[in-house]
Amino acid sequence: MAKRTDDRRWYHQSLDGGTWLGGAHNRDDAIGDALAEGEFPVRIAFGRKVHGAALVPTAAQIMDVMWQYSMQQFGDAAKDFPNVGKDAERELDRLLKRWADKHIAQVFWDIGPTECVVGAGG
Repeated sequence: MAKRTDDRRWYHQSLDGGTWLGGAHNRDDAIGDALAEGEFPVRIAFGRKVHGAALVPTAAQIMDVMWQYSMQQFGDAAKDFPNVGKDAERELDRLLKRWADKHIAQVFWDIGPTECVVGAGG
């Protein structure tokens, strides 16, 4: 998988519970953001957004799958397949990243346990 940066923040949950909002740097700011938006009860959690593009396999992972498939199909004749250099591997990584950045819009939430900090109605 592509390397993910550690961009964890505090989020508050939307009133309908379907969306995490905000991205505050600390717990108190996340609570304040929720209260300012009229969110009751306030549910917060520490976590991060993971863009779907970060889940695209690397060139090395793809070549490993190619090797496994070729070994199943052709046995020892494929033991050195695919035999490409580091430049070719980097080129494929760049191509995959450009493709993913252009076409993958999904975002996943990697959120820890939810904490209810303000009861219903404040």
